[in-house]
Amino acid sequence: MDTNSQQLFSTCHFDKDKNRDIALEEYKFACKILEQEQKIFDNMVKYIIIFGTLFNSILMGFLDKIFDFFTFEREVTSLVISFLIFILFLFITKDFAHKQKEIVFAKRKIVTLRGMLGINYGNQQLLFRRNEVDGAYRPFDIKLSFSYLFLPIPVLCFISIFLVNAHNGETTESSLIAIVCLVILLSLFKGFYNHSTII
Repeated sequence: MDTNSQQLFSTCHFDKDKNRDIALEEYKFACKILEQEQKIFDNMVKYIIIFGTLFNSILMGFLDKIFDFFTFEREVTSLVISFLIFILFLFITKDFAHKQKEIVFAKRKIVTLRGMLGINYGNQQLLFRRNEVDGAYRPFDIKLSFSYLFLPIPVLCFISIFLVNAHNGETTESSLIAIVCLVILLSLFKGFYNHSTII
């Protein structure tokens, strides 16, 4: 490793003469893992959109039976159903956040191995973006950040809760509840990411 790499990766040991082939295999393996994780993540987004559409369609068809099943008042029943929907989307949010962390950590491993091998693409932002795996030189240049791909989850949560409360004739309250849930979900996204960015 060069001097700059030794400063950035002071806890890492690498001998180019003895371990170069091993490092190259690790690099290939990390690239393969990253590609697989990104495919899984993209498929998760598609499946969640399909699931949310089917869920809302089925929900609309069975709302009368669901309201009849509970012995509470209709207002309390709508709150209970809204809470259960929120819990469902909360677990989906957690899975999304976990998958995003795995992708970012795979990118950081690639950047680390690239630096240990002495590869540096320079400081030209026009050539490669410094905060992406293509041009980053320091692992923590790649941040855990919110992506537009996560928007389907809070939006679907909003629609589901709105439908439940609109069916009960409480459109104003449903909008308020859905907006609050939307904000909470977005905050949870940020919380899951920031929890992992502590160095």
